[in-house]
Amino acid sequence: MKTYQQYKEQLSAQLKGHHLRLFAILLVSSLLISLCKDSLIYIMDAKSLMYSILSFLLSLFFSLINYVILFLFIQRVRNESFGVKDVQYGASRFIYLILAGLIVSVIQLLVSTVATFLIMVPPLYYVGMSVLNVFFILWNALISYGVYDGVTRIKALVMGSFQLLWEQIRVILRGSLVYMIWFVVAQIGILLVVTSFLGNDISNNLMEVFSVAANNTQALISIIGIYALYYVVQFYLLVPLYLLSANVYEDGKDHWIDIK
Repeated sequence: MKTYQQYKEQLSAQLKGHHLRLFAILLVSSLLISLCKDSLIYIMDAKSLMYSILSFLLSLFFSLINYVILFLFIQRVRNESFGVKDVQYGASRFIYLILAGLIVSVIQLLVSTVATFLIMVPPLYYVGMSVLNVFFILWNALISYGVYDGVTRIKALVMGSFQLLWEQIRVILRGSLVYMIWFVVAQIGILLVVTSFLGNDISNNLMEVFSVAANNTQALISIIGIYALYYVVQFYLLVPLYLLSANVYEDGKDHWIDIK
């Protein structure tokens, strides 16, 4: 297996001339998805059946978009270009992406629920959540690469990607150190800024936060500023992290792709 230093040299060459483009795609797509999801509550009755159905369908659609966008990173490793055919291909593999992603999401929910017990020790809690955040982000990325290569067995997608991620956990953690530090610092910073203006009883829905802060110009500017800074830095750091996972996948895919 390659060392982190070897991967770092690969990343440097692969990112040259492409970092900002990949960053812009991640940032814009994520913000548009968040805006659509968070705005739904303002145009529909959140207690209605139609809202629940539409919210569920949109979640599936946005999940598919996120997975297809991840194709960009394995293509960068292979010097391939992204086109309409990749969107069509992703749509044709919708069921595999969603089923594998759903399994990972359930596992993430269970693990995150257990991790909330660490809240009594805030430093440990934030560090733990940053590690889990990276682990599950890249687990989903590896699943996307597997689907891109035509893997259709759900067990192979879920277990194979987990095995590869676990085997390369040292490389992954070292490569994601800056991202994890930023995650911890940003979460604490956002919490302090939002609660200083709006108190502790506030929603995780960004549109609701902005709506509550709308009557206080200073609060609105400060909250928008801290969130903007968080997302810009987060997605800038996610680009090399996703690309690292694509390189790890490329080197280790033959090790797990035939899991029955």
